Amino acid sequence: FAVAGPAPRIFAYAIDFAIVSVLLVLLFVFLLTSMPIGRAIERWLSAHMTQLSRSARSAHPNPRTIGTIEGAIIAVVMLAQFVVEFGYFTFWEMVTNGRSPGKAALGLRVVQRNGFSIDLRASLVRNVMRIVDILPAYYLTGLISIILSPSAERLGDHAAETMVVRLG
Repeated sequence: FAVAGPAPRIFAYAIDFAIVSVLLVLLFVFLLTSMPIGRAIERWLSAHMTQLSRSARSAHPNPRTIGTIEGAIIAVVMLAQFVVEFGYFTFWEMVTNGRSPGKAALGLRVVQRNGFSIDLRASLVRNVMRIVDILPAYYLTGLISIILSPSAERLGDHAAETMVVRLG
């Protein structure tokens, strides 16, 4: 197999990340404008932002208020990103036999080590492992794994027994 190296995989992920980012923005807009839970989140966020604003303008800002709000927002955004990104890659790998839009644009495909199409179990494993590959920041662990692996596999690929190959 013609194994894909780090550069085309990074470019493919950049395309997919742009799409995932748009999906996340659309999800948040949808939640905040149309669903009861969105209105509840909007009220909660508005109340806390008002409290944060008052605290920041006061002579003695409350650092606990700032940390709590930031922590909650970061947690919600990270959870949403994981769910959307996990679903995005798993969906495309199942529907297109291992080709997300980014991979398709660069002529890449995820396959099992034996060359067969990726199956649901392998897709789930490799995509859950993104949690580890993304650490400590910006997919550094995944990049190091790709560089050190003879078949350019990130940890998710090792766990799922998959690899990313170049087509044609």
